[in-house]
Amino acid sequence: MKYTIFPPDKLKTTISLPSSKSISNRMIILNALSMNMHSVENLSTCEDTQVILDAFNSTSNVFDVKGAGTAMRF
Repeated sequence: MKYTIFPPDKLKTTISLPSSKSISNRMIILNALSMNMHSVENLSTCEDTQVILDAFNSTSNVFDVKGAGTAMRF
């Protein structure tokens, strides 16, 4: 017996994750790569996360990532 599974035309969901630095940084980057126009909420308040947000919201080609290792890699 064979089954054919078709994906939905549109997927709309909400995912609640803890406000950790690691998850926050990855969510910001995934959100940008998916070209999603919705903002990510409940982000970590650490400097690394703020540096990534500042870089994505900047119109400059030069960023000061300070000591943010994740931001440096991206």
